Amino acid sequence: MPPTFTRCVNMINYKDIDFEDATVTAIIHNKKSVQLELEEATLSDNTKVSVIIDFKGIRQLLTDNIPVNEISMVYPDGEMLHLSFADHVAELITEWNEFTSHHSITRSYKIEFDDMDIIIKS
Repeated sequence: MPPTFTRCVNMINYKDIDFEDATVTAIIHNKKSVQLELEEATLSDNTKVSVIIDFKGIRQLLTDNIPVNEISMVYPDGEMLHLSFADHVAELITEWNEFTSHHSITRSYKIEFDDMDIIIKS
């Protein structure tokens, strides 16, 4: 069952947003929620937008298949390589980059949640 949305700005369905190659600019934890802030997500008409994905009622978080209490940015720049949603689960693959030291690392994440909002920032 696909996730439900309590709020979706401009009535855009998550299937109309391409998150791959978007830049992860922040990960924020608020008790039982996780917010991902992304720039350069692409709408179906090729418009680039900034979005916040707010996962509510976090059931489980995994980093590289290991249970964790929270997820965080490894380096200041993250590129979303993959993001998919199914049955109240989001699966992400993110490449984290530190350009000044020329380091990068790729991590996989699994977020199990009760509900989510996708907010397009204006």
